[in-house]
Amino acid sequence: LCSVRGKECWRAMASLRVPPRVPMLTRSIMAAVRSASASHGEAAAPVVIAGAGPVGLSLALLLNKMGVRATVIDKSPKNSEHPRAHFINTRTMEVMRAIDATIPEAVYARAPPQHTWQRFAYCSSMFGAQICSYDHFAGQTAEQRAQLSPEQVVHLAQPSFENILLKTARERGVDVRFGCELESCTNVSNGVRLGLIDHVSGRRETLMTRYLVGADGASSTVRSKANIHMLGDEKTHHFMGIHFHCHGLLPILQQRRIQPGMLFFVFNPNVMGVVVALDMREGNYVLQLPYFPPFQTVQDDFQHSQALRLARLAVGLPSAAISIKDIRAWRMTARVAESYRSGNIFLAGDASHYFPPSGAFGMNTGIQDAHGLAWRLAGVVRGDLAPAVLDEYSPERRKIGQDNAALSMRNLNSVIAVMRRLGTDPDKADLLHKTCSAPPLNLMPSVAARAFKTGFNAGRLHLSTLGDTHPLGRALVQRARSFIEAGNGLGLLFDGQDLGFSYAPGATLSDPMTYHPVVAPGARLPHHKIRPAAGETAAWLAVCRSTIDLCTVHARPVYTLLVTPAAAKNIPQDLLLPHVQAVEFVGQAAPDAPRHYARIVVDDLDGSPLAVHDAVLVRPDGHVAWCGTAATLAASKDTLRNLLHPC
Repeated sequence: LCSVRGKECWRAMASLRVPPRVPMLTRSIMAAVRSASASHGEAAAPVVIAGAGPVGLSLALLLNKMGVRATVIDKSPKNSEHPRAHFINTRTMEVMRAIDATIPEAVYARAPPQHTWQRFAYCSSMFGAQICSYDHFAGQTAEQRAQLSPEQVVHLAQPSFENILLKTARERGVDVRFGCELESCTNVSNGVRLGLIDHVSGRRETLMTRYLVGADGASSTVRSKANIHMLGDEKTHHFMGIHFHCHGLLPILQQRRIQPGMLFFVFNPNVMGVVVALDMREGNYVLQLPYFPPFQTVQDDFQHSQALRLARLAVGLPSAAISIKDIRAWRMTARVAESYRSGNIFLAGDASHYFPPSGAFGMNTGIQDAHGLAWRLAGVVRGDLAPAVLDEYSPERRKIGQDNAALSMRNLNSVIAVMRRLGTDPDKADLLHKTCSAPPLNLMPSVAARAFKTGFNAGRLHLSTLGDTHPLGRALVQRARSFIEAGNGLGLLFDGQDLGFSYAPGATLSDPMTYHPVVAPGARLPHHKIRPAAGETAAWLAVCRSTIDLCTVHARPVYTLLVTPAAAKNIPQDLLLPHVQAVEFVGQAAPDAPRHYARIVVDDLDGSPLAVHDAVLVRPDGHVAWCGTAATLAASKDTLRNLLHPC
């Protein structure tokens, strides 16, 4: 067999299904053939991605667009229907645009309208005493936000978002294998040796790939096998997510003149948690509650009937018809991997960092990890870029991971500050938990559990007074409301952190809420509307509507050298490698001038950060690599060539 067609025959024999009545000897021979094939070390796609969530699928789609095959594996039989992430920020939507404009279109079409989710509310229940409600878009017009980006933020539950990505991946021929688990991974000289098991067939196989990416979540197998450790706060908070459906709440809220919103922070004697309104039109919600193992357990405290009671108390409408869809425990902490790389193994998403959900940076940071890694992998696999370009991935993205972890913790502390003004303090609950977990109470588990629950419930009794009828309740509401209205509530639109983050060493943001466009090494190239100049013949420019499209329109990773007409003649010709394009830019009122390269007209160029420079080198991910004057362009040839990472 091996002398005829080698691997093809091994694959063919291994794929044969043997009827149950075939003699045992024949079946044994076939099993041996399968075993031989499984250990043969066949070549997989150049990139294998563990994890078919939004990060893994985004990475596979980005690679697919740039002409690189990737295989996505996931040990689960299908993607989870339990809602986790639900807010997609502007930069992530720009990444979706970079893959294909049809993805943002599908996301916007599926998402609930903005007026149903643009507020956060603090209350005793959704229909109970209203402490404070505020609008994240107050003072901003759609036109003002359109100046930041051609895309917009959107609120869409992760399962719906994943379904859009998975559908797109399958339409584009991406190999996605559910029920396929990574058992082992080993760095070797020319790639990574993988051990996989298919849980459907029970078949094991050994494959070789050039690169393995772990996008397999907080309990990452890839990270564990690569012996990469997590660093940061060791403290872990436990939460229970109760996914429920309750139709018809939106019109009742409107009848009672209660503003709809995305998050309802609920404070009452029975429930302290957050109701996330995933889509009020469809009655889709999840209630997030803190819980304290071992004194609280799913079996004892969060069974279906108990979860239903808690959801009713959080909604605060006795007549509401609620159905429980799922109950799932999860852990909250803030940690970042010591490195995002080990040899030919890379980490992205929750495999490399996990944050508190305050600020919605988890999934968004992960997808932007994929964006920062995809062009590098594609460039190396295609032979355009030297492997050294991969060395930049871990330090760049790890810096952003650390920054977003710190901001998420800061946001969490703002929520805790409101809780304290309502007379509840998580630190006291933690102290109670610690006391009941220590001797002598820990020697009597049932007594310790009763003591914890009694103390925990006692600490919430005063919340029954919230509202206008009780002096204590009025005082607490006023104290919390004044604090929130002073600008101390949890934010949603972190435009500065979202669009203004920089890969430059030592770069920091003074205001994570406000985006200040800048053209500087490490920063995202600011958005400007563009159009081809009159008489322009470069067909690819016809589909570019924004400066951010210039680097993503091609089916390969491309550096873009933006130059003024005066600087165009100074471009050293040996910089115009196959993965480099030169584009001249002019303002709307610029006089016609001789052209050396494709030319675009930039709206609102005068007075913009882009107008300060004669030449700007932009990486395939849309971040600035270098900027300078016409005079320094020619003199910087060696610097620019190093930045281009040619093979």
